[in-house]
Amino acid sequence: MDRIFCERLKACRVAAGLSQKELAYRLGTDFQVVSLYERGGAMPGIEAIRKFAEALGVSAGYLIDRMPPRRVDVCPCCGAKLEPQKGGVRYELPRVSGAEN
Repeated sequence: MDRIFCERLKACRVAAGLSQKELAYRLGTDFQVVSLYERGGAMPGIEAIRKFAEALGVSAGYLIDRMPPRRVDVCPCCGAKLEPQKGGVRYELPRVSGAEN
């Protein structure tokens, strides 16, 4: 199995400052699914790759090929403006009042 997807998925998740559980929550799945893909235990279909890419703010092509990453400053899910933290690498979603932590 091609290791590019596994390595890029984990690298993008870590760069976004997300745990496997947080990424899984964004995708509506379980952290064990994220772990399985990061370990190379399975390869997701194209729709799942697109969902991972959207959740991580990169292109699907980057996750499966040698394309440079695409950075976003707006959440692809809800359109909320993402604020860069110091160092410009990690982005934080604005807090929504009444939302669960």
